[in-house]
Amino acid sequence: MRRFLSARPPEDLNLDQRRWNRVVALAKSMAEDGTVPALAVDIVCGDGCLEQPLLFGRQRLEDEPGSLRDDAIFLVASLTKPFVA
Repeated sequence: MRRFLSARPPEDLNLDQRRWNRVVALAKSMAEDGTVPALAVDIVCGDGCLEQPLLFGRQRLEDEPGSLRDDAIFLVASLTKPFVA
């Protein structure tokens, strides 16, 4: 699992540290228990900067957990767009 890799602390990104930690814990849990095979969490800041994503899960279903590469491509269906926008 990758941690928050921004050069800026969460507070500088207008993130509440406690809430951010809950997001990270939930994403990690969902990937580890198999609720989702892979999950990426990223932040687009108000200044338009894209922070380094957090990656959880596996690249392929038969892979070990934690094998998700940073160049993974996720297919996004119309139903999920509000969650990734």
